[in-house]
Amino acid sequence: MLDKEREDLITGLLHQKAFVSLQEIVAASGASTATIRRDFTRMEEQGMLQRIHGGAKSAVENLPLNMRQTVMLDEKTRIAQKAIELCVSGETVFIDGGSTTRQMAPFLKMHQLEIITNSLALTTALVDSGNDIVLTGGNVLPRHGLVLNPFEDDLIDRYRADKAFMGIGGLDPVGPTNDDPRLIRFEQKMIAHADEIILLADSSKFGKREKLLLCDYKKISTIITDSNLSKEHLNWMKKLPLDLIIV
Repeated sequence: MLDKEREDLITGLLHQKAFVSLQEIVAASGASTATIRRDFTRMEEQGMLQRIHGGAKSAVENLPLNMRQTVMLDEKTRIAQKAIELCVSGETVFIDGGSTTRQMAPFLKMHQLEIITNSLALTTALVDSGNDIVLTGGNVLPRHGLVLNPFEDDLIDRYRADKAFMGIGGLDPVGPTNDDPRLIRFEQKMIAHADEIILLADSSKFGKREKLLLCDYKKISTIITDSNLSKEHLNWMKKLPLDLIIV
């Protein structure tokens, strides 16, 4: 197997789950342990993955927003378009910042909504649209394109929304997860102040577990994902008390 073929194999597996072991890639590729270690080193230097003990994990979540939103772009666009179909003009909606929710912008221009968001990218994209945009205050995180308030008193506490659209770091049978305490706090406030919670998650997020649990699945109304969802993940998703939309 050529270097590029092994890279594609490793990248494909990391799109499906959070971690791949060294021995898993050795078995799948037929290459030696030393060769796969060199592959991991080269791919880490190129920002394609992060080496950890016994294997590697995806580096996508560590990339700046403008790079993350190009990963699985077709899938994210389909998910975003389906999310917009759930909107009704005149509604108040929360939209969390993220690479998938960012793809909602072109479709949001066809609506007239009150949008409360922590996303700089989404706000910039919609500044000339017919929507009423409220950008929550706080510290600017340029790498993630977010504004997050470090204090307890949040602008979002003053609003009630018909729907909340949120990205997510990972989904496993226990619940949706993210890795930033500031983001988790903001998202939990979105959940507390919205009638419907809609998660936008491409299939690479399934089977991944970040360090912080967002909430129980009972609080989620709908999850929208793409058709690359594996049978294993589909099976446990079907057991959850929510609507699953596959596009």
